[in-house]
Amino acid sequence: FGNDGDEENVFEDTVGFINEVGIGTQNINISCPLPGTKLFTDMKAAGRLRYTNFPEDWEKYNMRYVTLKPKNLTALELYEKRREVAYKLTGSNLFLLKRFVRTLWITRSPITAFFAYLWSYTSRDSKAEYEYHINLLKREMETSRTEDINAGKVAIAI
Repeated sequence: FGNDGDEENVFEDTVGFINEVGIGTQNINISCPLPGTKLFTDMKAAGRLRYTNFPEDWEKYNMRYVTLKPKNLTALELYEKRREVAYKLTGSNLFLLKRFVRTLWITRSPITAFFAYLWSYTSRDSKAEYEYHINLLKREMETSRTEDINAGKVAIAI
């Protein structure tokens, strides 16, 4: 998620597609401009990389952080929507169990079904991780607003 061509419906469409075709497991990632890729070069040239203090910021380039400035959403909105999709697909143990049974039925392989279940179960965001990312994004937005005000980029109504 977070590609320039993504529209508002991409989140629900993705959930619907995964459920419709019976995918056993998935990764729900945020577009990440990895170094050496065209996306990284383009985002850097456009000033749309959110983290550029290398090598310290390399740890954020893991497809869980919002490392680019999204075109159609704020970084916080993108993270929250990605989290909603991930929760719809992995948040319920009952839902994961149903997917396990479906994968077992389709593949006739207990090992495949088990690993699909295990992957989905372990890839869930913990509440602590979610809160960490939300708080980080909120702090960064506040810092950015303060910097814009100090630089005279934002008019303050009195």
